[in-house]
Amino acid sequence: MSDEKSKSVAPLKGLTFLRFIAASAIVVYHCVSLFHLPPIVEQLNLTLAVSFFFVLSGFILASVHPQMSNRTDVFRFWRARFARCWPLHMLTLLLFAFVFPCGMGYAATGYPRFDTFLAQILLVQSWVPSPFFFFSFNSPAWSVSVEYFFYFCFPLILLLKQRISGSWCLIFVLLISLGVASVCSFLEQILHGQNVRI
Repeated sequence: MSDEKSKSVAPLKGLTFLRFIAASAIVVYHCVSLFHLPPIVEQLNLTLAVSFFFVLSGFILASVHPQMSNRTDVFRFWRARFARCWPLHMLTLLLFAFVFPCGMGYAATGYPRFDTFLAQILLVQSWVPSPFFFFSFNSPAWSVSVEYFFYFCFPLILLLKQRISGSWCLIFVLLISLGVASVCSFLEQILHGQNVRI
């Protein structure tokens, strides 16, 4: 059984290397203004590497975890993802809070920092469609928060896929995605004090 699993995971090593390439592209993107890289680098639209990273990570997750048969598997998956990312995130967050006690970016504008700091601790800052939250304190952690949202949804989608046909599952997930995007767009306008037409 372990030999079969190792054979199925082995071809994914090349894809994992592509994730390294995508992460490197993001590093280069952030270095453009810091190190005055050639203007041609700005025209490469390296921000697409973030979307590529998320999609590729999802594909690898679906290949390594093709199914979860019960709640024990789901909670084991969540626990493993939590243990992998949260301790390091918490360490860097505390470091930022120590070096920048007033917060960074939007957190330093006078917005109630307890809310944003709590959201950072829970890794849900990107779940609130406002830069006051997802760019507060340790601002690069917004991508980790998005990744945690995907980790939360992934086993639920797998369980849904195992209970209904593939086409209906796809339609359901697309409808949920459109609904979440619409709600986030609505809330973003509310949080920025804009008039919203219903």
